[in-house]
Amino acid sequence: MTISFQPKLFLASFLLLCLLFILSPSRLFAGEIGILVRPAVIDIHPQENGVIKKQITIENSGKDPVDVVVVIKPFRAKKDGSLYFPPRSEIAEDVQNFITANVKVLENDIPISELILAPGQKENLDLNITIENVQNISNYTFSLLFLSASSKTQVKPIPEENEPVQGFLGVTIGSGIHVLISGKQAGVDPDINITRFETEKLLRSGPVSFLAEIQNTGSKYSDIYGYITIINMFGQQVGVIRIPHQIILAGAKKTIGSGSSEHAVLVWEDRFLLGSYKAEITVVSDTGQQSIARTSFFAFPVRKTLLVLVAFLLVSFIISQVRQRIS
Repeated sequence: MTISFQPKLFLASFLLLCLLFILSPSRLFAGEIGILVRPAVIDIHPQENGVIKKQITIENSGKDPVDVVVVIKPFRAKKDGSLYFPPRSEIAEDVQNFITANVKVLENDIPISELILAPGQKENLDLNITIENVQNISNYTFSLLFLSASSKTQVKPIPEENEPVQGFLGVTIGSGIHVLISGKQAGVDPDINITRFETEKLLRSGPVSFLAEIQNTGSKYSDIYGYITIINMFGQQVGVIRIPHQIILAGAKKTIGSGSSEHAVLVWEDRFLLGSYKAEITVVSDTGQQSIARTSFFAFPVRKTLLVLVAFLLVSFIISQVRQRIS
């Protein structure tokens, strides 16, 4: 018996297999895990002994129930201002003891280390911090992490030591709150200054990468954001780079942009550049303070210019030869 090839039947079978693959049960019913917590930062300057209570809101924005593990990890700032989780051996004993004994997360006045959230469920929790001796209070900085313990994530729930804070909190399996406790009374305003803003002075083409250093000389942390505007030689604004929110601890300096370990990248993606350009960076603190710095660069596309020049000379030569032959 001879079996003839039928293109229509083959095409229909192929499309059916593709449809079954796309609409497989694992894809139909797999929900995304999303944990949202507020506020992003809790800043505490205790003035007397007692219990300080701060409310926390946690929400499951995913489509599946999620088991949430509560983890408290001290963090530090590197020289470039990026935050990281130091290994336990580098954490001062008084800091570890203070967090273990005096920092609790409560649900209905009961200390918890985990909870279960239904899809779309929102819960109000309490962060309780006990201050036993306000005169000897030190500076404590730690992250309160709410992490998914679901096996679907296939990711360990506790961050590795030396792991960047922003890199870890950027994944979709959890979220966190930065808690800053200081014995010093908060200053009237953080003092934000741009100490460095630069790029390559001579470029052949884009994109253009910028580097910025921002220092907080005040006694209070600052949540900053900003933007870079780029002006061409005709005075026209030709580009804008947004700087996402960044936390700068009191007395710290943060490096963002090219070559830094922070997640923010300051790059203007335009590739065809010609002439002189001016760039101005504006950084705004959470108190409204602004700091501005400027730089300039010149772009000349040598390779493209040479190609255009060679093409022009070649066309001119061909035209001249044709004219000579005609004449």
